[in-house]
Amino acid sequence: MKPLMFCDSGEICTVKNIMGGKALNQRLIDLGMNKGSKVKVVRNEGGRLILSIEGTRIALGQGMAHKIMVLPEETLSKAL
Repeated sequence: MKPLMFCDSGEICTVKNIMGGKALNQRLIDLGMNKGSKVKVVRNEGGRLILSIEGTRIALGQGMAHKIMVLPEETLSKAL
């Protein structure tokens, strides 16, 4: 498991935990992201990320991306 901030462009991950308060959790839910969501990193420019969640693109800043813990899809397939 690692913070979303450290995922590479093109990587597909599953959200495992959100390490934030109520406001951050609600903001991410409003954007369509919660625990168990599959997220594709479209672009990671080091300071901001462009993500695709079920066909919708969203942008996240570095602070939010550090608080979202994900498990890369390749790790999931190796565990099975």
